Amino acid sequence: MSTKRNISLRLRLAIIFSLISAVLFALMGAYVYGSLKSEVSLRDDQSLLGRVDRIKAIIQDNQNIEVLKSQPELYDNMMGNKENLLWIMNAEMTVLIEVNPVGFSMPDVNELTSPTLFTVEAAQPARMAWVTVGKGDNTLMVIAGKVLTERNSMMAAYSRNLMMAWLVGVLLTFVVGWEAARRGLKPLLYLSKQAAAIGPHDLKLRLDEGSQPQELQAVTAAVNSMLTRLEDGYSRLSQFS
Repeated sequence: MSTKRNISLRLRLAIIFSLISAVLFALMGAYVYGSLKSEVSLRDDQSLLGRVDRIKAIIQDNQNIEVLKSQPELYDNMMGNKENLLWIMNAEMTVLIEVNPVGFSMPDVNELTSPTLFTVEAAQPARMAWVTVGKGDNTLMVIAGKVLTERNSMMAAYSRNLMMAWLVGVLLTFVVGWEAARRGLKPLLYLSKQAAAIGPHDLKLRLDEGSQPQELQAVTAAVNSMLTRLEDGYSRLSQFS
């Protein structure tokens, strides 16, 4: 019965230890994930704004815009990969240049002010940057964007890795907690075995206080004191019998 109680207490301690660790690991994982997501979002926004600024500098030269209108593949090379988007329109909203390898629908920008960063929620969400160049009839509007499929896939994979690391960490802490509880309760088990071995004819025996941890020395001293009182009581009874 005492062994079952000891195992039960050990199990409870291991569970409590693993639950505390699970909460701490979850908080740490959420912080790391949130920090990485914010950093990646900030990097992408800065990249979009930088791209818009570079395009703005290029199209301020009429010669350049004519060259780019006739050779949009120059923008394909500059954009770098198939997740990047670009629209350049005139004041009449006529598209002069379009780089759209994934067939993304151009957003409605009639109510936007320049410069603006915004997210388009669709089957393939995208992050956009908007800016106007020039004035009056010479106004050109530039929308640069990046489809978020790759970024979202990367963050989803990172989230799965964090979940696996969290699960492994919780299991490891349960094992460590079980072993720590076993080692921590070992002196108490030894003390209980010593106390159980003392019978009516062994009242002169005392528990070894020096071999016990500091937390159990007071309990050991109390048990020894009780044994002394029992021994005195048996001695008095023996005198009267």
